[in-house]
Amino acid sequence: MGPSKLELRHDGWRTSVILHKRYMTQTLYYTNANKEFRILEKLKGSNHVVDLRASIETSAGDRLLILEYLPHRLFTFMEDGIYDCTLTELGIWEVARQILNGLDELRRKNVCHKDIKPENILTSQKLPEEWVMNNCENSESIGPQMFKATELGHSNILIDDLVQKDNIQPPSDLLTIVLIDPTDLTELKNDFKIKFVDFNISSESLNIYDAEGTNAFTPPEVFLKTANTFDGVKRDLWSIGCSLFISAFGRLPFWHRVPIHLQLSIINEPIHWEHYRNCRPDLSNDVVEFIKSLLEKNPARRMSLDEALGIATKHVPL
Repeated sequence: MGPSKLELRHDGWRTSVILHKRYMTQTLYYTNANKEFRILEKLKGSNHVVDLRASIETSAGDRLLILEYLPHRLFTFMEDGIYDCTLTELGIWEVARQILNGLDELRRKNVCHKDIKPENILTSQKLPEEWVMNNCENSESIGPQMFKATELGHSNILIDDLVQKDNIQPPSDLLTIVLIDPTDLTELKNDFKIKFVDFNISSESLNIYDAEGTNAFTPPEVFLKTANTFDGVKRDLWSIGCSLFISAFGRLPFWHRVPIHLQLSIINEPIHWEHYRNCRPDLSNDVVEFIKSLLEKNPARRMSLDEALGIATKHVPL
C-alpha cells in the first residue's frame, strides 16, 4: 500500500486503526495520493473495497489515511514466483466470487484498479481451514484468529501527537466512525470478507493508456501496445486470473526476475495446463477452465466480467 505505517490505538473500550501515508507536496506521490482519496471517496460503502473513514493533512505535508482495519493478506509471496498457499476448489470459487463482485463494484463506479494481486487483496479474518490445502500464513489452522500483540503498534501516539503539534481539528465524524466498540470487532471476526486496497495507481476511467502496475499481473496487450487504449475491466480480469492461478497452483503463471524477460514470457509463452492439471488432480475441469478463460492472451476472447461472475456465483453453495 505504498509508504505506510499501521497504527492501532486502544482507548478503554474503544479501538481505532490508523493507516499513515506520508507524501511530500508537489511530487507525483502527492498527486497520486489525492487521486487515491478521490477514488476511495467514490467507492465508499462498497462491500469489497477498503472503507475510507477519514483523512487528515498536516503542516509537514503528511496525509493520514484512516481506513477500516483488515488484518490479513490473501496470500504471501515467498520467492521466485512462489506463494505460501493453495486453496481447495471450494476456496477458489468463493475467493473468485468475492473478488469478481469487487471488480463489478469498481466497474459501476468507472474505476480500473490496475494492480490487483494477492498483496492488494486483504481479508477481514483468516481463511477458513476447509478452504486451505496447506498451512499458509493466512489460514485458521495456524496462529491466532485476529490480533497479534505485535499488531498493536505504538498505542495512543499518532493522533494525539499530531493534534498537539499541528493544531489539527480532526473531522467531526472521526470519533464516531474510527473509534469502534469491541462488538464491532466480533462482527468483523465472524464475517469473512475480501476487499481491495491500494488505489495509488488506479484510473478514474475504464479506458487505460499506460502500463502502470505489477508486471507479473499485467496482461500481454498492455506490453504489446496494439491499441491507443485498453479495456480496463479486461485488464483487471487478467490480474484476477493470475491471482486465482496462484490460489490453485501456489505460483504465478509467468515468472522471471528480469522485467523484460517476464514481459516477453507473458506475451509469447503458453501456460502448460496439462502439467498443472496433473499437479492438482483434485480440481475439477470446471475450475481449471474458468481460470484458463481469464488468462486468455487475446482480450477479445477473454471471459467477460458478467460471465465470470455468473459462473463463480453458480459454484458457491448458498
